[in-house]
Amino acid sequence: MVCKILKKTAIDINPMSSNRCRGIRRRHRHNCSVIKAAAAAASSIVLTRIGFNKGFKFIQKRQTREGQPESELTKERRPLPPLTSPEKRTVFLDLDETLVHSVTGPPPKKFDFVVRPKIRGKIMTFYVVKRPGVDEFLEKLGNKYEVVVFTAGLREYATLVLDRLDRKRVISHRLYRDTCTEINGRFVKDLSGLGRDLSRLVIVDDNPNAYCFQPENAVPILPFVDDVADRELRRVLEFFEDEETRSCDDIRDAVRRFVGYHESITSSSDDDDGDDDGDGLELELELMDATCKLPVLIVSSKAREITSRRKFQPFGIPVLEFRTRMVVMFCLFLLLLHVMCFRRASVYTFF
Repeated sequence: MVCKILKKTAIDINPMSSNRCRGIRRRHRHNCSVIKAAAAAASSIVLTRIGFNKGFKFIQKRQTREGQPESELTKERRPLPPLTSPEKRTVFLDLDETLVHSVTGPPPKKFDFVVRPKIRGKIMTFYVVKRPGVDEFLEKLGNKYEVVVFTAGLREYATLVLDRLDRKRVISHRLYRDTCTEINGRFVKDLSGLGRDLSRLVIVDDNPNAYCFQPENAVPILPFVDDVADRELRRVLEFFEDEETRSCDDIRDAVRRFVGYHESITSSSDDDDGDDDGDGLELELELMDATCKLPVLIVSSKAREITSRRKFQPFGIPVLEFRTRMVVMFCLFLLLLHVMCFRRASVYTFF
């Protein structure tokens, strides 16, 4: 009897314990019903448990412009930040063979600086040569345009080169290989998704495959290796400093006039040359890129430089390669040996 009385007394002493359990269960059922209703109403809600018997926290997934979750869409490239000066136009510049030239082998006779990036866990040494007039080109271009360097090089390498090249910080943005569009192992620089109007931008690049998506926005430039007398940047700077280029509504019209003007000058100078072989080479080569299936216009001067290497000399002794010379000498040796053996034994021949 004492135990029953004590047990009953203990229950009666704390009458709130049973009410507290009922309240917890009631709240839990209420939370579960709210969760089920919310999940049925919106499929883009994430439920996260924030504690024991404390309910759930509702987290809304980030929605895209189509109203679908970000994970279900393909990742799009992030556009550039808005222009600080809306009246400025944008110039995209290539890095290698356009502004600088770098080698990894033995150091050349003349180089401007050295960078040692860590690529795939290995430290590599690059000897960098600046193109003649690059400092003046960047400084004058940065005063009137938004300058963006768009390179297909690795970020680890290009960052160190640009830090040494852009001492006055005239380059507004830097785009690397991860921003390019890879097509069959080739990196194409697509300018359509970068947040800039195509009628107000120009790309300067030595590789026609890089701008095959927007060839009408491209100002081609000859690749630079180690020519001290190179004047390509000065020629391009004249185009950007021209008042017609800065005042036209669509800069692609100015690009078309500039490229056509220089092609006509080059064609007239080649017609006056006496070294032409009269085969009627075209002044412009229109090539079809195998990767993007779009026509790519190459500057006529560069096209002639490529085709001029295939010209043959009409007179003179032909110059044979090393392997060809060795084959000819070996055949002459066998012929001489055959003649000697035929004289000694007139019946038995060598072969």
